[in-house]
Amino acid sequence: RGLILASYPASRRIAQRGGFARIAHAFADAIESDGLEAAGERYVWGPESGLDERGAAFVRQGFLEHPPHALALTLRGVLAVLPEPEEIAGSLARLEIPTLLVAGGADAGSIASHEALAGALPNARHVVVPDAGHVVNLAAPAAFDRAVRAFLETL
Repeated sequence: RGLILASYPASRRIAQRGGFARIAHAFADAIESDGLEAAGERYVWGPESGLDERGAAFVRQGFLEHPPHALALTLRGVLAVLPEPEEIAGSLARLEIPTLLVAGGADAGSIASHEALAGALPNARHVVVPDAGHVVNLAAPAAFDRAVRAFLETL
């Protein structure tokens, strides 16, 4: 009945200025050369992530539950090559399902992607959660939950 997209990664164009898609290949290479623990600390859940201790532990646990080679393949084969929202705008325009887009206010890449997606999706609502980063649901769980509950109540 509805679709929720949270922290859709920055597109390739947007990622040139920063964002997860920009570092997907480097992260995949680091997983293969240094191991997932070291690569994850550097790219995802370490001090630079903006996550609190609980959020960082949760993200780390989630990554470590997956085979490292599968994560490297996903980084290269999915995240690094996501289509530009403008490239799929025609297909998105036909998607009439109510859609909630949630991004963290400190995640400029996702905000830009979400704005483009919201412009293409006919029934989209875009919510930006202040002071949250890319993992918006862990960085600001109460605000994220409020946005999701409010959306679900409209369905």
